[in-house]
Amino acid sequence: MCKNRILAIVIHPDDEFGFAGVLLRTKSLGHEVHMLCVTKGEAGRVINEKSSLLQSYTKAEIRSKEFEESCRILEADSISFLGMLDGESSVWDMQSAIDRLQEKINTINPTHIITFDENGLNGHPDHIAVSQITKMVLDKHMDIKWIQLTKFSSDFIRKKLWFIPLGFKNKIVEKTCVADGIKTKIHKLKSEENKKKMKLLKIYSSQFPDEKNRYYSQPRIIVKLMSKYESLLIKDGIDTSEFLNQGL
Repeated sequence: MCKNRILAIVIHPDDEFGFAGVLLRTKSLGHEVHMLCVTKGEAGRVINEKSSLLQSYTKAEIRSKEFEESCRILEADSISFLGMLDGESSVWDMQSAIDRLQEKINTINPTHIITFDENGLNGHPDHIAVSQITKMVLDKHMDIKWIQLTKFSSDFIRKKLWFIPLGFKNKIVEKTCVADGIKTKIHKLKSEENKKKMKLLKIYSSQFPDEKNRYYSQPRIIVKLMSKYESLLIKDGIDTSEFLNQGL
């Protein structure tokens, strides 16, 4: 089997947590992983013990360093930034972003690209913009498969969170589930993969936990429980992550 090359496109430093398991499995199978961060998290916050670093470093410097540390855990073959400004997607020069992404594709020649689904996973404007940019580029590269991270199905969440009170569970379903009828594939991490994935949260200590001791707007216990699963979109009946179940 030929070696695959995955280009992982994240929008902000820490977004890679969502599909870190896919990237770790990719590396364990002997394939390549190349990391591309669209912004440097300039519009984000820096909290916790790292807030003192703001006396000497910019937010972008702090967050991009965290991204680089995260990529080392993921054993990335290359790390790069696209150079777009965080939180400014409404005024991005879309053609410039498309051209820059095309340059990366020309350099890496990926077999697969992984990023968020066309809804940006959580509706963040920057996420949606990057999904649109990715789609426009991939429309010209039918040979490259697009692996899209998406929300979980409501049945899956209700089954895994059976012990959660109904009212709270319904709120989680509302925030984290795809619409009925959308087909997804659950990628389940191995124990060691999940341990590495959870290390990313420690690396991003400028972001987590927040003031309410939450991670990604969810209680830590929920994030810890669900981190071992990643939901991938099956579109037009095509499983673009089929190689994860195979070797070289």
